Amino acid sequence: MLASFFEIILDCTGFMGLIKKLVSPIVIDPTIAMIGLALFNFDVSWMAVNWVVSGITLLALIVYSQILVTGGASYSCCFRFYWQFLPGWLVALK
Repeated sequence: MLASFFEIILDCTGFMGLIKKLVSPIVIDPTIAMIGLALFNFDVSWMAVNWVVSGITLLALIVYSQILVTGGASYSCCFRFYWQFLPGWLVALK
């Protein structure tokens, strides 16, 4: 809760705009790539057991991140991350 409050203060004061000017995508992209590579071993071992759920989640990820966003579907832009995993999660519940 304290971190959320701190982020709200940074956003309201305009300090995040300054940080975005200083920190370019060249800094952000390798950080995201390192997090993804660190989780790779866990992901691969889990996906090898659940092929159906993995395939549905991968297909939803491709559809929501590429096709629907370029097609102008506004509902997928706001919560794209959650929309990608919703079909796989619903299949895993059954």
